[in-house]
Amino acid sequence: LFYEDWDDETTKLLFKCDAEIQDLCRHLSELDLSGVRSLKEHYGQVEVAAFSAKIRSIASFKGLKTPGLVTTGGYLPDFSSRYFSADFAFGLKLILQVGNLAQVALPTCQMLMTWYESLPLKHQEVSCARYGLNTRTDLVAFYGQ
Repeated sequence: LFYEDWDDETTKLLFKCDAEIQDLCRHLSELDLSGVRSLKEHYGQVEVAAFSAKIRSIASFKGLKTPGLVTTGGYLPDFSSRYFSADFAFGLKLILQVGNLAQVALPTCQMLMTWYESLPLKHQEVSCARYGLNTRTDLVAFYGQ
């Protein structure tokens, strides 16, 4: 079960990504990113073990399985799941591009993207440049209006 089996190591990794994203928001002070709340604030838990317990206890998360396919040798990840087709390809990829435009390093987020890009699947391309966002100035002009 994806959330009911959530562990402290996963929380530590998530906390690192969350801190990087909050740092990115602070660096983009020209934009009102006050709505991008820390997950610690959102879930009301700042300690690793308490956060993990909170995630495991959320009723609407109960019963959600890790996206996998049964094979004769066990399980394989289900690469058609939104976890792979959307969360990485569009969510994390765009966060990293914004970080690049803002010149803010996101090493944990990048490590996760590097892992994702090593998977044997067709990766969808999403690009800020496609929308004319090639610099921090472009980004601020586009979203600051």
